[in-house]
Amino acid sequence: MAITIDAISGSGAKSNVSSFTWNHTCAANTILVVTASGYDAAGGTSVSGVTYNGVALTKQLDSLTNSNQITTSIWKLNTPATGTHAIVVTFSASGYDWTSGGAVSFFGGLGTTGNTGTYFLSGTPSITVTTTTGSLVVDSIFNAQQPITCGQTQIQQANINSDSSASSYKIATTNSTVMSWTGAGQCAQTAVEFLATRTGGSLLWLM
Repeated sequence: MAITIDAISGSGAKSNVSSFTWNHTCAANTILVVTASGYDAAGGTSVSGVTYNGVALTKQLDSLTNSNQITTSIWKLNTPATGTHAIVVTFSASGYDWTSGGAVSFFGGLGTTGNTGTYFLSGTPSITVTTTTGSLVVDSIFNAQQPITCGQTQIQQANINSDSSASSYKIATTNSTVMSWTGAGQCAQTAVEFLATRTGGSLLWLM
């Protein structure tokens, strides 16, 4: 069964928070994959947990870079509760400066991950992930200096103003999938491949 998108939701921009929440509606037999990214000038703060309907998601990949000021992370939960429930993102310290989160549901997910990528530099961000055709690639990014826009073949989920907390997804069409963004600066980016299967599934994501 090919991966298809079910529903999308987002938190909107958040600032000076220790946690934030919004609602998302999942169909039956779903998978929740969460991405979160942001900036904390004090440094050392990361995403410590994500829940959906009070159930903890499992972290798949994260990064803490730029003197520990920038964090990106991706989380997942198989078979979440159906219906509309709260997503809660919690940080390891209070007063997180800028962040955002979002969610997307999809059908056709296997519930396991494939390859990953992590990137940090001062320049134009891009990750190339080795993929299986038909899988879903999700990335999480934060640019500390200017707004960014995802590549034309990706679906962008969130982008807050002068400093950019964002994420995107793309269904792989080849064995090499590029997740790229315009807008150079001090930035961190992570990406995870989620494999397709012949059974139904649904994905959730945070940015």
